[in-house]
Amino acid sequence: MEVALAEDPRGRGAAAAEVRGRHPAAYAARGAEIAAEEEALAARRRRLRRLVVGNTHAYVPGGGEDEEAALVERVVVHLHPTFNPPVVVLTRPPFAVRRCGWGMFVVRAEVVFRPQWRHPPLYCRWLFPIPT
Repeated sequence: MEVALAEDPRGRGAAAAEVRGRHPAAYAARGAEIAAEEEALAARRRRLRRLVVGNTHAYVPGGGEDEEAALVERVVVHLHPTFNPPVVVLTRPPFAVRRCGWGMFVVRAEVVFRPQWRHPPLYCRWLFPIPT
């Protein structure tokens, strides 16, 4: 299996071609490993996940906290400035914030996925409390 080189903004395409020329068997073997890794990651990305946002609760079947920890690196929640602290960084499951208060304001959350997923952060905004 041959791995096609993508455009390389750092100019390393020539170096890769040289390595491929000097070590074709090792280059092909590593290419097959990369393809298998990409396929495994793509299969994991295809699994559907449900993100519950807001002042509700629901049972979400799945792998539990271990699976959440494998997917999510951190969640940054931005509350109203009158809360202490107004910014909460959650680094382990359960990724939940509980606060008492009153009023209406926009809550923002940034879900940062682990690097191996190569997925950009997910930015969420919702009105609290959620109008019914």
